[in-house]
Amino acid sequence: MADILRKVGASEENLPGLLADLQEWYNGYMFHEEAPERLYNPDMIMYFASNYEKNRSYPRKMLDANIATDYTKVKKVFNIQQREDEFLPVLKELTSEGVLSAPITDLFNPEKAFSDEDLVNLLFYMGRTTMEGFGEGLYRFRIPNRVIRELYYDYFVDIVEREAGLNRKVSSIT
Repeated sequence: MADILRKVGASEENLPGLLADLQEWYNGYMFHEEAPERLYNPDMIMYFASNYEKNRSYPRKMLDANIATDYTKVKKVFNIQQREDEFLPVLKELTSEGVLSAPITDLFNPEKAFSDEDLVNLLFYMGRTTMEGFGEGLYRFRIPNRVIRELYYDYFVDIVEREAGLNRKVSSIT
């Protein structure tokens, strides 16, 4: 990662801070329990590097607009089979406890009802959670980084606003 940052103009003096921020925002993916290290989201690294090379500064928003559109995908996942109310406790557990446990699903069966375990696996396969570990016959999954955490929090804000009948959009004052 340091080599990429050097190539886009980061100074040695700025490297430690840049690396720490990139790790918080874009690192954390693990797709196999024996993987030697966690992975960065390459799309987000390219987004950051491109901005840094042009402006010698952080992007105005650390969350690339291409990833921000994934917010709609998050909404659709939690409303699969129009069962958002049933699946919201999974999201609440993930964001409050930090970890979900489930066996790995190798194949989703369209002939049976979609379960909480299926949802946990779908989030993993979509890169919205990542492996934290394995124990007692179950995999533990967590939010991989700050980008994904912010997507979930935006979704929560949307839910709270809907339930309260609020509208976050502010009209212009003339």
